[in-house]
Amino acid sequence: MTPTTAAGALLVSSALSLAVAFAIVGYVPQFARDAETLTAERLSTLTAHRAAWRALMGFFMGAVVLTACGLALLAIALAEVGDRVLAPLGLALYAIAAPLFIGALAFQFSVTLWSSGGVDRGPMRPELFHPVERASAAIVGVYMVVAFSSLAVFGAAITIHAVIPSWLGWSAAIFGVAGAISYLIQRPKVGRLVISDLPLWIQVWSLVVGVALLVNG
Repeated sequence: MTPTTAAGALLVSSALSLAVAFAIVGYVPQFARDAETLTAERLSTLTAHRAAWRALMGFFMGAVVLTACGLALLAIALAEVGDRVLAPLGLALYAIAAPLFIGALAFQFSVTLWSSGGVDRGPMRPELFHPVERASAAIVGVYMVVAFSSLAVFGAAITIHAVIPSWLGWSAAIFGVAGAISYLIQRPKVGRLVISDLPLWIQVWSLVVGVALLVNG
């Protein structure tokens, strides 16, 4: 298996991992409600669905790790055709972003789940929980901006070196820049939701580029 096809397989796998995570949210839709509050109802949900919560966080983490591995192999494939700057830069950006997101997920996996042990006593020390939760959300925000920037750089590298059709490269570059700007300015919105506020967009890119790498590898 060449680095190109291996990168494609990992990037597609990252999208599948995220798809499983969203399937879990579909199975327990309460996970998506009141995500930033530590209410008795939320604690009850976590207590009743602890295994599903662990699986949800695990598949989210898996998607990020698989994306990082796929991008590392994509950088190798681009290096083989002469890229010495853009792909390493894109990989470095995602290498910075990925641990941030995993750290935020680790908070959700451990602290939030630990808090659910106090459901019989009601909400547990919100004066401690909520500041950490807000910090976790801010970390996710940094991840989104840096990850979008990484995709933009990889898109430029793909456009120049054409390991897959160049239109995928320049569209990825535009997508990455637009996503980063959209997240920073928090526009456009659908209702209260900022369109770029969902990590799934990173894996949508991973799926499209991964399939292209497999087909052209």
